[in-house]
Amino acid sequence: MSHEEASQTDNYREYGMDRGNQQERYQTPVGVPYTYPGAAPGSLPYYQPLTVTWQPRIDIFEDHDNILIVVEVPGIKPEQVNVEIGNNILIVRGETPTGSKMTPRYRERTPGAFFRQILLPPKLDLDRTEASCRDGLLKIMIPKEQAQHGKNIPVKH
Repeated sequence: MSHEEASQTDNYREYGMDRGNQQERYQTPVGVPYTYPGAAPGSLPYYQPLTVTWQPRIDIFEDHDNILIVVEVPGIKPEQVNVEIGNNILIVRGETPTGSKMTPRYRERTPGAFFRQILLPPKLDLDRTEASCRDGLLKIMIPKEQAQHGKNIPVKH
């Protein structure tokens, strides 16, 4: 394995994904978890179970200052998607419209409830996180905490 391939594999692991199938480690295929993995009991909100029919595809980009997560959510309006972050886990969920009242004869796009969770690295500035949804893409920009620079401390007599 080359250095570049090893680096890519490490990047996938950092976000909680296996490079082979790029699926989440803490995935719940039949419903929304009642708590996040590793959460202290009672520390996070309770979620009603729902039937999850599909997971949207994602891309994750990173630079020195930010992490950008792009989620494919075709046919979704901003008010139809829910984005949450807790315990370094990003959760995106919602429901896509069925598309037509007609009986489907052939279908490649999946309608219904979706759920995706992504393990995030530590030291993010969650208070400045922004999300926008346009043209079928949900973009979530999460700034990284700025490193504290050294400071000269005067020594008193």
